[in-house]
Amino acid sequence: MNILINTNTLKNSLHKITGVLSKNLSMPVISNVLIEKKKKQISITATNLEIQITVNADYLESDEFDPITVSGTKLYEIVRSLDNQNVQITTSKDNLVLKANTSSFKLSTLPAVKFPSFEEAKFLEEFTIKQTQLLDLLNKTSFSMLVDPDINFFLAGMLLVLAPNNLTAVTTDRHRLAISTTRLEKKQINNIECIVPRKAVLELIRILHGDGEAKARVGSNQMRVDFKDTSFISKLIDGKFPGSWRGVIPTTAAIEILLEKQNIRS
Repeated sequence: MNILINTNTLKNSLHKITGVLSKNLSMPVISNVLIEKKKKQISITATNLEIQITVNADYLESDEFDPITVSGTKLYEIVRSLDNQNVQITTSKDNLVLKANTSSFKLSTLPAVKFPSFEEAKFLEEFTIKQTQLLDLLNKTSFSMLVDPDINFFLAGMLLVLAPNNLTAVTTDRHRLAISTTRLEKKQINNIECIVPRKAVLELIRILHGDGEAKARVGSNQMRVDFKDTSFISKLIDGKFPGSWRGVIPTTAAIEILLEKQNIRS
């Protein structure tokens, strides 16, 4: 391996995946990130076995190399401590070496074959949505997800209801209920419901950015969202969300009151 890459590019890519890095003493490889070469970019992947995030980053120069894994947290801390400059990344035996202008760092690596990448799933439906639109939907409902699940583990997540021209998000912690619907430009679509885990929802909120579009795909046990240079995959909760949510909030009211949002907040 011999890569020349800008620190800001590498730092931004690592920042997106640090949220799913896990400290697992029984499986230390999931504390690492997988680095691979893909055409004119390198891909950096992190997973906690429930969520997998892959980010593609542009390099300045690179040779052909076999995939490797290295500590994601340590690599991010090193890159974050450097100013804007080009750094050289090489490998030697079981080590990765990062050379900056005035310093050099060495990190241990683990074989890429041990990295638990997600298998390609069969998706039942897909749709395109603006990132800002999806982020708004998640922000409006994520606050009422159950934090500490007991027997109601299916409430520790967000129900997504896919229907022609509509995507609805529903969350409840048994004290509050949040429902929000956004419009999709897709009439011919299967009616699908799935529950996305709380951790996955929060990570998706953290990394969604920009005004571009996102392509979402839903399967029987996985959901995938691709946008710009990022691929986000999450396992789904295997459970049944209470169907009674549909009748909790009345669709009509005898009295309607219009209030200034800022006045309520203050």
